[in-house]
Amino acid sequence: MNASKTASHAYAEWIDERVKESIGGERLPGQTAESYLQANARFITLTFDKRMIARRKSDLNESSGVGADPMLLNIDRFNENDLSPEFFNVDRLYKTVCQALLGRNWTRACKRDQQPLMIAAADVNGTRFGRPTSNENLHIHSLWVCKKGQIEAFDDAIERMKNAPRHVLDFDQIDVAPIHDMAMRSNGATRLSSYMTKFLGMNAVDMSVTHDLAIYPQGCFRSQQQPVSPM
Repeated sequence: MNASKTASHAYAEWIDERVKESIGGERLPGQTAESYLQANARFITLTFDKRMIARRKSDLNESSGVGADPMLLNIDRFNENDLSPEFFNVDRLYKTVCQALLGRNWTRACKRDQQPLMIAAADVNGTRFGRPTSNENLHIHSLWVCKKGQIEAFDDAIERMKNAPRHVLDFDQIDVAPIHDMAMRSNGATRLSSYMTKFLGMNAVDMSVTHDLAIYPQGCFRSQQQPVSPM
């Protein structure tokens, strides 16, 4: 196994561990992990409006703000962690969903364990065949795992976000799919997590994208540190 595939596999196993950790106390007696995910999880692929992303990148590079779009700057001031435009959109999507699920006080410490798990991984064209073509069409695969009783409100929130104004979110499409078969295995990474991490291994060996992975809620997992790429 070459270095990029080894790294991708390590990332995939890391995602599987976070999922198992997240649903450990949520499953009903005798309920399998696969069954819980089928009922309470979604796989969402996010593509971006290239024009809006280009404008946001341009405005973020304007140190003085002169000539920048004031509506975009008004939103970008919340980018405290200096995220890429793509992952800043993911960050805002997650926070909007949490508010829909848990109310305006969703950030309170007492509600941290009620927030859904979300893992987002960057991808580009061509990785399925092991030959990424360019970073021009960067998109994000995300796995969302809700707590018991949240999935209907979650689906409603995502549906509303599909119609959000383009100056608020820069998504071209929000493609939502149920988890029919994550292919949970006792040994080795699941099929879904392996699909999500194709590009991560390549990027670990030859970095072309600075921000390529995010997990929410932040700071709530025993091992949130990303796997170190074997080189």
